[in-house]
Amino acid sequence: MSIAQILREKRKEHHLTQEQVADYLGVSTPAVSKWESGASCPDLSLVAPLARLLKTDPNTLLCFKEELTELEIADCLIEISDCAKTRGYEEAFSLALAKIREYPNCMPLLENVTVTLEGLLMMSGIGKTEREAYTKQLTALYEQAAAGNDPAIRELAIFMLVPKYIAQNDFEKAQELIDQLSTPSELDRRLVQAQLFLAEEKYADAALIYERKALSCANMLLGSLLQLAEIAWKENRTKDAAVIASLHTQAAKLLGLWDFNSYVAPLSLALSERDAAECLSLIKSLFEACDTPWDMSNSPLYFHMTADAAPEKQDTRMNYGKRILPGLIAGLEQDERYDFLLENEEFQKLLAQYKEEVQAH
Repeated sequence: MSIAQILREKRKEHHLTQEQVADYLGVSTPAVSKWESGASCPDLSLVAPLARLLKTDPNTLLCFKEELTELEIADCLIEISDCAKTRGYEEAFSLALAKIREYPNCMPLLENVTVTLEGLLMMSGIGKTEREAYTKQLTALYEQAAAGNDPAIRELAIFMLVPKYIAQNDFEKAQELIDQLSTPSELDRRLVQAQLFLAEEKYADAALIYERKALSCANMLLGSLLQLAEIAWKENRTKDAAVIASLHTQAAKLLGLWDFNSYVAPLSLALSERDAAECLSLIKSLFEACDTPWDMSNSPLYFHMTADAAPEKQDTRMNYGKRILPGLIAGLEQDERYDFLLENEEFQKLLAQYKEEVQAH
């Protein structure tokens, strides 16, 4: 919406004439008429009093709160990610906040920027104290999104906030947010769409939906198995924990996922048992997996996803291991579960080796 349209609509909304607006501002009626026709714009010194008269704010008056297109949001995310790669996370975070301030009512921008910042933080490798400070700011951004009017964005924000409150032991707040979530639909619109594609013999389109669903379910399955293994250990069902961890590894391989996933559950179990030798072996495997790109085309499950992906998305997936290395190293150094390994010479050598690899890139 243009400035002229906003002026005209706001004036009529408050039942003002052009003459009344002109008298309030000390300008001529033809001047106001030109503003509303788009022939000219108000002088900068008149923006604040005009906003007060129309009971709005300067940002809205000057169209700074207009919604961005998906392409414009994507460009913002690329700019922020590129900034993180070239100038570091701190500057990327500042750039992201500037984008949000520029379009404070654009909830899709707020959501996408916050999720991007969280992902970049995980891969940044910055220190624990700084990480906690950024996490606090990200929580505030998610809270802002959760208070917005867009139902889909509000629910995503709540999903992201609940683990943060759990980590803070604020269980009451976490439950309060969970209670705000809507009941999930029993029908998945995408699967219904896939059925239509099948009926129309659009097999590639249908396969793409099913492949994405399969990948989503695969990741959900692995997450559930990991949690079940950890619960079994805490309940002193050590044999069950080992079986579930083994199932996690087998599922990752059977479902054609990145090799990195195969070592996550066994490592969690080894950490619980404080088995230094097993932990070191698995950590080494994690690092080696980071050096091995995940090529989805090796799995027939994701054939159409591979063909459909744009070159830049394929490059991102292939280089993902390299990108998460800084975050992985930071996690190994900062996570209290690894404290018993800090004096281990082999552990320190592994960290030093891959820190050099990060610096080399």
